Amino acid sequence: MRFAIKYTLIVIVTIAIIAVGLNLWVLSYGNGKMYTDLSEVEPKYVGLVLGTSSSPDGVRVNAYFEERMEAAIRLYESGKVKHLLVSGDNSSSHYNEPRDMRNYLVAMGIPSHHITLDYAGFRTYDSMLRGKEIFGIEDCIVITQRFHAPRALFVGEKKGLDIISYPKRWIFYS
Repeated sequence: MRFAIKYTLIVIVTIAIIAVGLNLWVLSYGNGKMYTDLSEVEPKYVGLVLGTSSSPDGVRVNAYFEERMEAAIRLYESGKVKHLLVSGDNSSSHYNEPRDMRNYLVAMGIPSHHITLDYAGFRTYDSMLRGKEIFGIEDCIVITQRFHAPRALFVGEKKGLDIISYPKRWIFYS
């Protein structure tokens, strides 16, 4: 019995060490590739905005959605990007992240012909893969939150994108 407990503990500890190590490896992809100061952001032609619900309860605006849209607007207005690819979930007629993102951006003055919608960005992986293979993006600025940016950068680089991120730190969680 002691034998089984000892080796079970060894396996559990080994799995935990591997999991922590892999997480740290992914998080390290954010080093030197995330810019919170707009003046330091290297201009790219495309800003890839990752999707999120505009209103999870149908009443309040999702702070993550608003932050991503405001970051996209800042990048566009500053000339850091010329075009926005908004990528998100469109799994039902009542849920359409790309449409909601486009509508918000257009209402804020971004010309609709400078926005492309990707209706099949169900996950970060899908958005990065489709950005590269369907939309022909070679390099871009990914627009998401700070906690999500390292993962997006990791996936983007593994898909062959020259990618940086603008995860603006907003007052909601400063």
